[in-house]
Amino acid sequence: MRFMRFSKKKRMAVISLDGFPHSLMTHLVQDGVFSSICHGMPRDRLQPMRSVVPTVSSVAWSTYMSGVNPGGHGIFGFVDRDLKTFRLTLPNAADRHGSTIWEDLGKKDIPCIVVNVPVTYPPVPINGILIGGFLGVNLDSIVTPPELHRLLKDQGYIIDADTSTAASDPDGFLKQLAEIVQRRSDVFCCLLEQYPWQFAHLHIMETDRLFHFLWQHVAIPGSCYDGGIHAVFQAIDAAFARIVSTLEDSDEVVILSDHGFCEAVLEFDINAWLAQAGWFKWQGTGDPGLHRLAPGAQVYSLLPGRIYLMRNGREPGGSVNTVSAESITGQLIRDLEHMTIPGT
Repeated sequence: MRFMRFSKKKRMAVISLDGFPHSLMTHLVQDGVFSSICHGMPRDRLQPMRSVVPTVSSVAWSTYMSGVNPGGHGIFGFVDRDLKTFRLTLPNAADRHGSTIWEDLGKKDIPCIVVNVPVTYPPVPINGILIGGFLGVNLDSIVTPPELHRLLKDQGYIIDADTSTAASDPDGFLKQLAEIVQRRSDVFCCLLEQYPWQFAHLHIMETDRLFHFLWQHVAIPGSCYDGGIHAVFQAIDAAFARIVSTLEDSDEVVILSDHGFCEAVLEFDINAWLAQAGWFKWQGTGDPGLHRLAPGAQVYSLLPGRIYLMRNGREPGGSVNTVSAESITGQLIRDLEHMTIPGT
């Protein structure tokens, strides 16, 4: 995507569905659930693709928008650590390195409209319009140019779903997801019709929210929530139809996702394993954050599944030097290679 050539007459609209597995999309397309998407998509163009490591949204979309891997853009997960205080932080657009596809296109006088793509908050000015993603907390601060927050308020734009209701009120949660999809796509269509653009991207985060909290009902037909789940898929299909209706025949449409989904049958707490194996000890009480690592710690872990060495000169109190790093890394690899799932 980053290296595509854009002519002055070419336009491309990207619609991304967060966390949507290729297998599920194939199934829904075959069953005609996505009638509008099916109508506009040749069957042989629905292809699986390789994601990034680690396979989480913040890393994947940072790679998509920057064209470089996590080592280049600096986003390795939803959490990171402050190397001065060792407190956990939530990386956002200010922590991401390098330029984005819309910034690069803007330098070539190609206007862009970007809505809700992860790791775009806080928004930076571009040649066009950018509405930041879910880390934003109010409509006044998520959009550039700033005056467009009035449009968001008038349209009833919702930044993200209230996931605290998913367990207590699944039906209400599903209705909320469908409503957010509609309002988000309404704003996107309004922008497409009122402002100049050649590259536009709408990100639908609600699929990720649906799968995280109700995947067992999505994956197994005959659930009591089938009606609400189908309503969310209908809202997505209707959004696609509305977007396509605003486009010209020569415009190109791309639908993509960042990673798949499956049921979790076991959780492995790496820090608990490291502590049990004697690689570090906790000190004090309360939340076991990294600031509670006792002196002498050699390694620690951050979600999802990242293991860091307590490097001398990098981590506070770090004592692992270049020589010991190789030995520690080799031992960790050997221990993990012999790890087995209990009962198997």
